[in-house]
Amino acid sequence: MIIKKRFILIYLILIIIFFIMGWVLRGSRIENLKCASSPLRLSGFEFVKPLLVCDTNTQKDYSDLKILETKLKNIINTKKEIDDKIIASVYFQDFKTDGRIDVNENEKFNSASIGKVAIMIAFYRLAESDPYLLAKQIKYTGGIDTNSKQAIQSKNYIVTGETYTVEELIQRMIRYSDNNAMYLLVSLLNASTIKSLYEDLQISIPFDIEHPENFDFITTRDISYFFRILYNSTYLMNDFSERALQFLSETDYNDGLVAGVPKNIIISHKYGSRSIEQGNNIIEIQFHDCGIVYHPRNPYLLCVMTKNFTDIPSAENLIKEISTAVYQYQDSR
Repeated sequence: MIIKKRFILIYLILIIIFFIMGWVLRGSRIENLKCASSPLRLSGFEFVKPLLVCDTNTQKDYSDLKILETKLKNIINTKKEIDDKIIASVYFQDFKTDGRIDVNENEKFNSASIGKVAIMIAFYRLAESDPYLLAKQIKYTGGIDTNSKQAIQSKNYIVTGETYTVEELIQRMIRYSDNNAMYLLVSLLNASTIKSLYEDLQISIPFDIEHPENFDFITTRDISYFFRILYNSTYLMNDFSERALQFLSETDYNDGLVAGVPKNIIISHKYGSRSIEQGNNIIEIQFHDCGIVYHPRNPYLLCVMTKNFTDIPSAENLIKEISTAVYQYQDSR
């Protein structure tokens, strides 16, 4: 009888222990699903506030990333010792731990061709309410060749006289950074459509074409939102987010971020270049590369934006060094 009572007592104690453990783990899981702080939410609705990005706060204590942050700053400072006019910003986010690094976070740049990602997102947003939009056929009749001055040329630009679907134009714009495809797409967009995307992400766009010097308006953290809402599929339907990131993984450019990681690693990214000319001379180059690196264990987002370079290879080399340092750090964890 005593043994039986002890057995029942032990059984009851185990039940209580497992109940308490289950409650604690449940609370922990629920807490992990919550947005810790400073969420970015979509406005324009009366009753709901859809969540776009869980946490916009980069001022947290990510002490485990201090070694990497110091290394990235040293890489940039080494370049600045050669030319003190060079400016570079880096945004890094680990998708597993949510760890962040934001170097020179307040520096603003021209988005250049990375802005094409926003145009793609805007079209897929419209396609959610117009199922025929992406299949709509558009004939390219030619005109001013806006690709002719691109610093990085592709062999797959759209051809005068050919007809393309809207989605084919999106593919060309992203994969080959085709400016002609971009302007053809933009001609189909209402200006308020693309503007509303930036407003949803709380990014201010300067529209004063009389003052192009003000076109340096966007930070690496701002750019990160384009990729984060695609990765989290919080702005578009899952299929469209998947398709957008697939096109970005097929970008026809293998320097910059791509050059800093092993060849088997997938990167959904977009580069951008902007040159400022004075007479026949280029006096300043901005060059950027931003995207998601699908490390098999520790996927992450990396955005590097640079300006005041005198040639693109130097900027590409800096981005490659930063990409290599980040990948090696993620790979060693």
